[in-house]
Amino acid sequence: MAFTANELRSIIHDEIHNALGVRKIAYTMREAATATGVSVTLLNAAIKRGDLTASYAGTKPLLTVPELERWVSSFPSEPWRITYR
Repeated sequence: MAFTANELRSIIHDEIHNALGVRKIAYTMREAATATGVSVTLLNAAIKRGDLTASYAGTKPLLTVPELERWVSSFPSEPWRITYR
């Protein structure tokens, strides 16, 4: 499994915080993408559709852990299927 530099940075950051007992209550878009396994583009689209609600620190969107958990739990249990007629 290969990781990008940003993914490794995020993993190391999270591991240090876990070791120190610091629990994150909100993620940046990039961190939320890593945590949920989806792209930043998909997160932005979900926010624009109103499926996911961001909080803002100035102009920087932050996604809270409960909001991400709610959003991910709303995903269907089966993948989309395209039917051709």
